[in-house]
Amino acid sequence: MDPNEQIQNNLARMKAAAQQRRNRPLTGMVSATQPNEKKPATAGSTTSPSVASTAMPASIKSVTSTTTANSMGTSVTSPHSGDSSSFNGSMNATKPSEDETKGQERIRKQLERVGIAPAVDNGVEPVVRNRAEQRPESCKLDVSDTRSFLGQPPPKVGMIQCYILREKSNIHGNKYSLYLEDKDLFLLSSVKRKHNKTSNYLISLDKEDLNRDSGHFYGKLRANFVGTEFTVFDKGEKPNREGEVQGLAPRQEIGGVIYERNILGTKGPRKMCVLVPYVDDNGKRTPWKPEKEEDGLIGRFKKGNTRDMIILKNKEPSWNEQLRAYVLNFSGRVTMPSVKNFQLVDQDNPSKVLMQFGKVDTEKFTLDFQYPISGLQAFGIALSAFDGKLACE
Repeated sequence: MDPNEQIQNNLARMKAAAQQRRNRPLTGMVSATQPNEKKPATAGSTTSPSVASTAMPASIKSVTSTTTANSMGTSVTSPHSGDSSSFNGSMNATKPSEDETKGQERIRKQLERVGIAPAVDNGVEPVVRNRAEQRPESCKLDVSDTRSFLGQPPPKVGMIQCYILREKSNIHGNKYSLYLEDKDLFLLSSVKRKHNKTSNYLISLDKEDLNRDSGHFYGKLRANFVGTEFTVFDKGEKPNREGEVQGLAPRQEIGGVIYERNILGTKGPRKMCVLVPYVDDNGKRTPWKPEKEEDGLIGRFKKGNTRDMIILKNKEPSWNEQLRAYVLNFSGRVTMPSVKNFQLVDQDNPSKVLMQFGKVDTEKFTLDFQYPISGLQAFGIALSAFDGKLACE
């Protein structure tokens, strides 16, 4: 059995046992607060685990008690030195039995083996599960023109809820398929191309036709050698040395992803910076057609030139003293721990989540995004999380 599944099964059994022996309800719920800041405990809050690391505290306290706060699903992220948060909340529970103590110890060892450390953040704007059904008719998404819907910034209707299915294959390589959660509508698929010096993912409008020369070819994701930098392109043609293209229009850069180097996870959870072209008030994206790599989104960003680009950062997880771990609140949209889980916020407005990605099943991942991020950009950014990173783990 997968270690993560075994952990969740053990937690569920321990929660059931704790509820049977509890004589009175909890007087407070687990809540996490920022340093020097007190927040009241919030009943019914959910937590989600987010990133993995080998550096984990020696013990996990009161696992049985905290399972109540985590019953909606957790997404785990590993701790890193230098971060701390105060814990606010009171709990009443009887002394655990010998069997429960042994069960907690087994879970602690399992967590250490898979490198997981748990956490919480109640400051995220809630995500509505059935958001599509709650929109008025005038705000319904028009996906009749798939190319336009995926390639351009979406309407300002809040989070667009999607999911990715991963099909593993040792022969042909893993395939990733993006679906709109409403009606399970297929949108995009991708495979990692073989015989390339760096990771290169082809993105197609067809689930089966994944050919670079096909009319269904819609874009690609390209990485550097160590897997710390990724660039998302549309379907345009690469310019030659003279800056000329043949056939299609010149390709555009529509996204850049930079992961902070983190050998063996010693710095704790992954940190990422995402760059997308600026979108004006009319929803028009600034075109990026660099002839040289140093003039692209990542190249310009490294030089300190951030004109005509939007800078997104992954939301920092909060430390939960009770769980001895970091967590992010995905409002039930993410339910399993994974190093890949993340939320993106605008660096100028960190309270609003513009995109979130995380694991909900062994081969299923939630992908939610909203204006100004397009479907193609969101899919490309998510693909970068799947790719192996020599300098990050």
